[in-house]
Amino acid sequence: MNKYEALFDEILQQTQARELEWRQLRRSANADLIFNLTLVYRQFSAEMQRRGHLLTLLLVEKKYDDPEHDFAYQRYSPELLVVDEG
Repeated sequence: MNKYEALFDEILQQTQARELEWRQLRRSANADLIFNLTLVYRQFSAEMQRRGHLLTLLLVEKKYDDPEHDFAYQRYSPELLVVDEG
């Protein structure tokens, strides 16, 4: 398991154990960090301490028209952004 997979696994475990407190943000929050902000459907944030660093976790769900179905359906795509505040 590489360091990114280990971090994702740790985030998943802490979320399932309810150690992370996720809260919903405005869709336009963190505009300076997110590519294609107009596609953002929902956004959540949590803070996590790891190895003495404060990490801000952003879970961004984007919605876009699906080209595989002639744009008749919409597809959702989640993104996890990890911001190191330290």
